[in-house]
Amino acid sequence: MGADRRGQLLARRAVSTAARTSGGGSRCAVCSSASVRPWGRRESYELFRCVSCCAVFTHPMPSAAELLQLYTTGQYFQGGSKAGYAAGYDVTAQSQSALYRMILDRIGPPESAAKLLEVGCAEGHFLDAARRRGWDVCGIELSPIAAEVARSKFGLRVLEGHLDAQGLESSSCSVVVLLDVIEHLRDPARTVRTAARVLRPGGWIVIKTPDIGSAHARRLGMRWPQIKPPEHLVYFDAGSMTNLMRACGFEVDRRHMVGGTGILAAIRRCSLDRPALSCPRTIRALVALKRVRWLAWLVAQASLLLGRRDSMVVFARKVWPGVDADTAAGER
Repeated sequence: MGADRRGQLLARRAVSTAARTSGGGSRCAVCSSASVRPWGRRESYELFRCVSCCAVFTHPMPSAAELLQLYTTGQYFQGGSKAGYAAGYDVTAQSQSALYRMILDRIGPPESAAKLLEVGCAEGHFLDAARRRGWDVCGIELSPIAAEVARSKFGLRVLEGHLDAQGLESSSCSVVVLLDVIEHLRDPARTVRTAARVLRPGGWIVIKTPDIGSAHARRLGMRWPQIKPPEHLVYFDAGSMTNLMRACGFEVDRRHMVGGTGILAAIRRCSLDRPALSCPRTIRALVALKRVRWLAWLVAQASLLLGRRDSMVVFARKVWPGVDADTAAGER
């Protein structure tokens, strides 16, 4: 082989390697690094793993307008979306009561004038549990339908929109909670930095999210039910979550593995293999069970048994003053 031919092949190989490493021009949704590698593909979406922070993210990322349409219409919270998890929210909330108790036990009783903020509070079940423990609570929710349910059902104070747009006072909260929220965000680091800004020094941030490093997730790979763009956009494991917390001014105190793939996800998996089974119809039937308390309790227990420990709850404390979200965005 001539020197020119050999040089051309080496150049093509270098370009190919660079393309695989850079993800075709995509940047990490968490740390903005261009050093990313292909991880998988789901329908029209590609997934990449960041070499720098180890997070997995969706590409192309849906626009803010597309996500707003997804969550603010009635489709998502009434079971019309492909996943439609919120259609069974009342049933699912019963299986989450043990999770709520664990979180509230861990952060301890509220001190004087302590405020707990939940970002993505949905219909307000966790906020109601926290208020019964004596917390002064407030929620933020993107869906006006879910926010109205939280107000009318529990009498909660719920702001509509994104955390970044609320203009909350710095150091005004003792606890910020995000339960099954961070994986839905286009820019999770920005939201966590905003949480750091509104938290008092030493305040808690509590995040529950699917764990892409769990044994269940690794075993299923792309068949893991939590891989569902454009709803889930970013995926963390223990290492990438620790990296995010440290970059935003937090130190991880504890991490718990909890069940995250329960009966509703199991039904969805079955419906993917058997199109004759209608997932939305089945979920609506489960929602109707809330009228029969003992039957709803039975469904909640079944969800706990069928669930896999493929989600994590991370408790972290603010260890240095948070960076202003707009400043942080300009630095990225």
